[in-house]
Amino acid sequence: MRKTISVIVAASVFIPAFIQMAGAEPGEGIRINNLTIVPFMDLTAKYDSNIYQTDKNTKDDYIGEGDIGVAVANKTDMLDLGGRLWGQLRRYADHDDKNSDDWGESLGMVLGMRDMIALAIYEKYAQLDDYDRTPGLVDSMNLEEVALELTGDRSEKAKRDVFNLDAGLGKAFTDKLEADAVYKYYNVDYSDAGYYNWNEHRGKADVRHMLTDKTAALLVGIYGVQDSDGFSDKSELGIARLGVEHKLTAKTQLRAEAGYEHYNSGVAGAENKDIFNYMLRGSWAATEKLSLRITGKNGIFPSSIYANNVKEVTSMALGGYLAMTPAIQMALSGSYSEDDYLEKVEVGTQMKDDNAKHYGAQLRVDYNPPVKFFNVYAAISFSTTDSTIEDYDQWKAALGLQLRY
Repeated sequence: MRKTISVIVAASVFIPAFIQMAGAEPGEGIRINNLTIVPFMDLTAKYDSNIYQTDKNTKDDYIGEGDIGVAVANKTDMLDLGGRLWGQLRRYADHDDKNSDDWGESLGMVLGMRDMIALAIYEKYAQLDDYDRTPGLVDSMNLEEVALELTGDRSEKAKRDVFNLDAGLGKAFTDKLEADAVYKYYNVDYSDAGYYNWNEHRGKADVRHMLTDKTAALLVGIYGVQDSDGFSDKSELGIARLGVEHKLTAKTQLRAEAGYEHYNSGVAGAENKDIFNYMLRGSWAATEKLSLRITGKNGIFPSSIYANNVKEVTSMALGGYLAMTPAIQMALSGSYSEDDYLEKVEVGTQMKDDNAKHYGAQLRVDYNPPVKFFNVYAAISFSTTDSTIEDYDQWKAALGLQLRY
């Protein structure tokens, strides 16, 4: 909580000082040469029909959230730099045990140009208690992406510290051939007892060959090592995918990859696993007012709740974004995800398969007035979980005010 309060106090002191120095117009950010600083604050009222996500003795509650932070961007011919710092207070009306104080930061940099060589570095840290506010969600100022975001991160719904680091080099060798080499690190550290911390190192090579001026063939190779407090040894994985990337415009593009994943488990006595592996990401500007988005991926990750177990995670989301008027936008999205633990788990006195399928839908409406410094939104969502352990349903509603300078 002290970290969150420090973030909020610092923001409340320095943001007004920056505004006075730069004389910025509301909604456009504070501009100092190539640097743009965007202070922001979000206020949200929520209702949750099933705060503990259970089928027995369900509890509902009303929730108040306050977010404050600052985003920065600096762009030149050779350097593209962006970052964000945020803090959040969440308070439940009746269930104080669910109250939380979260914070996070992110920093990304692209240095150089691809016709020579470009270095890209991105790091992200967040202290989280829930799925509602993931690092990806708070790092996006794009209302379309926020409205269509339904998936959580790869960690369990418990108090945790999540850290990501991506570092890569990219180069265009010819007009038709490009390549990227990327190192990725992911770590989750739980504060609550009964969870297993884990981390992952990945190396990725990505080769792109242009078939036409808008379409490229892809070859992707990945090698990774996962380590968990619940493992008897480290796990290794190898992924090979072929794919295609089609870029018609900045708003209409598709990247699809499919292939094979071999997983050498670090779980004592467990067999290796071979699965179909895929990644899908696309957007389509159907008209000036209607756009569609699709995402999908799968993979195998350590379990945070069972010792000596891993799970195959599959997710897919599809959404549409409609500009009903210049001021009113509507987003409708649906999602599917599955958590399939590869080893049986102990439930009472029995050993059972643990497989959970999650289905969700969300409707969100945003009002963006002619002034640029705020917008108001309302959202309602429903999710249902079909599990071999416990089924449950959950309704959520939200009304929010988002302020930007």
